[in-house]
Amino acid sequence: MATILVVDDDSVSREILEALLEDADHRVLLASSGDEAIEIFKKNIVDAVITDIFMPGKTGLDTIRELREINPQVKVATVSGGSTFTAHEMLQWAENGVGAHTLQKPLKKTDVLKTVNELLAGR
Repeated sequence: MATILVVDDDSVSREILEALLEDADHRVLLASSGDEAIEIFKKNIVDAVITDIFMPGKTGLDTIRELREINPQVKVATVSGGSTFTAHEMLQWAENGVGAHTLQKPLKKTDVLKTVNELLAGR
């Protein structure tokens, strides 16, 4: 069992991820903002983070940067409900230290569990 921090300003997305991950026997911590995620991360041992990219206030990218200042080895997957990512955006994110794992909304159970398993396995 791993502890997964889910960060998303959309309550439905948080609930979906929580249900999928708990069904897979993971402990789930929920945050509705980047600031809340940082506070939770500081107080808990977290094995992986799944964060939305586009959130009001602190974006997912800013949140990831702060999490990596606390723990450079943090394993992260990003989520977005926006349109498709361009190659330029992906390169910029890679340069900014964002992990290669991405999930597109609407979320699919098989994609979420595969991504989490890869994160936890260090791939």
